[in-house]
Amino acid sequence: MPAKIRSNYRRRLLTTLSISGCSVSEAAQKTGLRLPHASAELKKLRGEGHVSADREGESRGSHQRLTSSGMKLLESDELARLKQVLKTGVPSEAQGCIVARDGESLLLAYAVNPGKGILLIPNQGMEIISDSSGNQGDELEFSWVTPVERRIRWFDSKTLEPTQAPESGQSMQTLAAWTEANQVVGLIRGRTLDYSKSENLAVGTWFKKPKMKNPPPLPNLLRDGDWNLGEAHESAKPVKPEVPLVAVVQERYAASLLTNAASEGAWVLSDRAESNPIPISVLQWWIREVHPRLPAAELRDRLSQVQKAAVTGWRGRRRRSRLTTTWQRFRESWQDVEWQEEPIYENPASFNIQSLDSLAVKSLMHWIIEDAKQPLVLNWPTHRDFDENKFGSLLNNGLNRLLITPHEINSPSLVLAEGPEGWPDSRLRLPTNIEIPILLAEQKEELIAPPDNWTRPWKPSDIIPLSESFDLVKTPDDELEALWVACSLFPEGEENWANRHESKFPLAAWIASSQEHRWSRWQRISRWLNSEWIELLPPEEVPFSELVKLLARATPEWRIHASQVIRKTMILQPDAVIEMRRWCKEKSDAAVCAEQILAVAPWIIPHLGKAMAVWAYQAWQAYPTQDIGPVLEGMKWCACQGFLKKSWSKPIEEVAINLRSGHPLRHWLSILKWTTDGKTMRLDSMRNSFEALPLDWWAHLSIEALSRQLEDEDGRSWLLEQPISWAAACLRPPTEEGRLPGADSQHPGMDMNLVVSIRHHFVNLENEKGEGSSHLLDLIESIEDLEQGSAVKCGRTHPAVSWLVRPVDEWGILDLTPEGFSCDEMVQARLDIRVSGFHSGLLESTQARLP
Repeated sequence: MPAKIRSNYRRRLLTTLSISGCSVSEAAQKTGLRLPHASAELKKLRGEGHVSADREGESRGSHQRLTSSGMKLLESDELARLKQVLKTGVPSEAQGCIVARDGESLLLAYAVNPGKGILLIPNQGMEIISDSSGNQGDELEFSWVTPVERRIRWFDSKTLEPTQAPESGQSMQTLAAWTEANQVVGLIRGRTLDYSKSENLAVGTWFKKPKMKNPPPLPNLLRDGDWNLGEAHESAKPVKPEVPLVAVVQERYAASLLTNAASEGAWVLSDRAESNPIPISVLQWWIREVHPRLPAAELRDRLSQVQKAAVTGWRGRRRRSRLTTTWQRFRESWQDVEWQEEPIYENPASFNIQSLDSLAVKSLMHWIIEDAKQPLVLNWPTHRDFDENKFGSLLNNGLNRLLITPHEINSPSLVLAEGPEGWPDSRLRLPTNIEIPILLAEQKEELIAPPDNWTRPWKPSDIIPLSESFDLVKTPDDELEALWVACSLFPEGEENWANRHESKFPLAAWIASSQEHRWSRWQRISRWLNSEWIELLPPEEVPFSELVKLLARATPEWRIHASQVIRKTMILQPDAVIEMRRWCKEKSDAAVCAEQILAVAPWIIPHLGKAMAVWAYQAWQAYPTQDIGPVLEGMKWCACQGFLKKSWSKPIEEVAINLRSGHPLRHWLSILKWTTDGKTMRLDSMRNSFEALPLDWWAHLSIEALSRQLEDEDGRSWLLEQPISWAAACLRPPTEEGRLPGADSQHPGMDMNLVVSIRHHFVNLENEKGEGSSHLLDLIESIEDLEQGSAVKCGRTHPAVSWLVRPVDEWGILDLTPEGFSCDEMVQARLDIRVSGFHSGLLESTQARLP
């Protein structure tokens, strides 16, 4: 049952502490009580458990704070007073009522949600207005009441239990109507800005929603400034501070919003990339700060030196020993600064202070305020501490329009802080400690709409970084707008914007993330993104323990990059493999881990031992991955070094038989059987295998394969379309050992009959447009030039491809390939190892003819 608090002293103290904690002396000052009376009452409240002190056993200097019991006691008093007011019913069209009054402090009840911002109440109640003439109604005055609570507390009108806020426009007519409709009523504590106008309203007086042509003015400090901060109420004029404003902002987008709002007609110091050159006349203020005790003549001499150095470049100046300190401080204060001799600015200037120290910034402020006599906006970088003691009276100068700092400072000026619902909702604290809710002015909202011809990105490669810039404050209306903004922030990113929109627009937040924070965001939102978006996540930013787990579900492009990172770490830190193995609980994760181990086997297996080689072999065999190249090469190496059995390939063959037809291991098995058992392949299967496997694995079969494909119509089409380096595959010396893991093989050497066959089946090969035609031409023209004794010609796929059919002692130096030429990788690899496909049979005129 709600009960009133009989002691007025107690109620005042509880109300004061409900706003914020304070010391005993501060509580006495705020409540207007004498210190002994306030101290005695607070002692009673502490004894009853309604108030607690920061330091047990001491009250002097300690902060007194309201406990949950004290909050319930105060709320019980307020509900008891509300219940008394509701007994008489609620007049029709009533908006609110004064439930209690204590000087400038008011307790207000609302039947209709008054909305956000400062509250507006008339100086007369509904009954007086109804009984008055029209002329009297025209004389109705209003006053502002600023809430001292973050939001209105809503209660059921019958039970007085907490409930949700009513719908907009809902009202109460009688107490019976409240009961039948289960209406609600709201309570909020406030403080009037003009006590003389609101004192006419007695407790229990109901008033209507304000309707007036001219709303009451805001305090003088907020009316006559040169820039628009925002609005306190929909009916009030914009808030225009005429005294310096300190804004406590830790989020970049809110700082950008405030800077834009205050920068009209003002000079701006911030960490924005755009910056005007700094005039050298600023240095006269800086030299005084650096050397405050030097005589005037010495200051002028040193000033002259640094000004000349600023214009011509200080590194080229001959520095005298007595100026060493000055040069050192000059370098520390003015890093990466562009200077100019005369300040010529048609418009207000903007200076980047990212790399400047506090003395340099202070000097720049002095110059703007004292010399240029221009209004100033200072947006202090969030990553640096701000020491107000270094700036002194500059912060309170009338031309210092706005100071944005990441932490609150001691300032007698206006102070702006983030509101309960986040920016742009804010609270403006006046020098009298009254806080006014302010909705910041938004700028450039129209820039968010994407153009009609813009297409949203569906995959990472679709992202085109935009040159547009936004204030990043307005919430995008839909995902298309959000993606448009995100693309403008890519690739640098903007964490604050991404954090705000992560839940509603996860893809846009992902695109707008900064590189160093992508991993944490991927952990939160990856389930709402397609797997291909992992390509924006730098593998270097992912913890080593998590990389293997991501590989199993990543795109091929990202797997390649991530595998490089893993393998590099393994080589540099072999013991990390042991930890990585422990993290792999699933078969798929273990197989990926094994793949990485076998890929770098020559570096780590000798260090980790045979047991690790056997584990990797078995783990991969149980769940073969797609990247079989480095795996089988690693197994082959391990077998040669004795870490695996010589018959290592037999169990792998059995596994390959049961895999799907498109798996790379099935292609390996087909080539293996062709090599060891002479079991030839179907032409279509041959083509698929050659595309899927490394060229070195099937180079020993290339002569026979090319001959068979030439005899088939589909095969000839395939030869013309596929860019396969036939010169690198065919131009190898006889008896060269093959590279196919699991089998011993030898290359047969190039056959002249193959050249005749190619010319027979492709009469106009030079005119074919397929990518494969260039490779076929390089192969046959290299041999034809050799046979005819012609000089080596520049190839189509590589300028030195024809040397592969010439004796090595004729090669000379082939490393200097001119820029602008196509250089086939496989041809280059053969040239690098300096192995030629020349043999004596190529010079014998066989007069080969087709049967």
